[in-house]
Amino acid sequence: MSEEEFWTHFRMTRTTFKKLEDYVTKHIEMKGQGGTEPMTIQETCLITVWYLATQCYLRELSSLFARSVTAVWQAITRVCNILAFICVKDFIRWPGPSEVGDIALSFESSVKSGLPVPGIIGAIDGCHIKIKAPGSDQISYLNRRMFHSIIIIAVSLPNKLFSYVSVGFPGSAHDSRVFCNSSLWFGVETSKNAYFTNSNYQVIGDSTFPCLSWLIPVLKDSVAVTSKEKAFNKQMSKSRVVIENPFGDLKNRFRRTQFVNTSVERASVIVTASCELHNICISNGDGMNTTFVDPSGGLDLQIPVAPLTSAQESNEGKAKRRRLIDMF
Repeated sequence: MSEEEFWTHFRMTRTTFKKLEDYVTKHIEMKGQGGTEPMTIQETCLITVWYLATQCYLRELSSLFARSVTAVWQAITRVCNILAFICVKDFIRWPGPSEVGDIALSFESSVKSGLPVPGIIGAIDGCHIKIKAPGSDQISYLNRRMFHSIIIIAVSLPNKLFSYVSVGFPGSAHDSRVFCNSSLWFGVETSKNAYFTNSNYQVIGDSTFPCLSWLIPVLKDSVAVTSKEKAFNKQMSKSRVVIENPFGDLKNRFRRTQFVNTSVERASVIVTASCELHNICISNGDGMNTTFVDPSGGLDLQIPVAPLTSAQESNEGKAKRRRLIDMF
């Protein structure tokens, strides 16, 4: 199989795949598999990546690899569990104190015209993953576009790496609700210095997110009326595009994330594993050259909710946003 054929089937280079195989080797415990020969770790990884890179059925993989459907699913489960539960912090991690300065400069340099917003070390947003209707609580997973989904909420860096990912909230939930119940929210609220060693740094988001000392959302269009406010929103939007690109690459590279036909619990594991593989690919210089257009209408699937409470908003955050606005 040529390099081009390998990439077409597995959506990554052989070099990237070898890094995955080496990592899984350190953590996997191989057991008896269906078929005439024991399943190697390489074959286990090949089956998993092919599954994630396509929308093929398990029986197709069973035929391709001459393994039983049960053995194929066990292989996929083992590798995805390793990525989602054992190795998640190795591949998706918050930047350390020595890294944030360069990240902020990268965000500034990504804005090609106008004054960039300083101190950005991440862009946050939510993305819907289509799933089959769950056996129970179907209404909670039915989003505004009238399909069942789970939500990814993620923070991305300018190089398309995810620095934070949380997967599994029901599709009817609003981004702000998902965020305020995320480990990122609780982590920063309980130990802010572990995430932000300098008060001049912040994550940015759209207007659905609360305004906090460390999270600065754009102003709603109805609120941004002055020239400074409009200029601030424009420049923020240029920086925020970095979170839309990795979501598109994720769904384009690992096409399983376009629709996951499993239980909600397994879907969350599969999507988390795909996010980690995305980071492995990006870290290895294994980029995407095509653009995915989401037929569901993109990321704008929020459900209207009650206004944010004072506990969710902060005067410190509003004052910080005002200082940034006044720069323009």
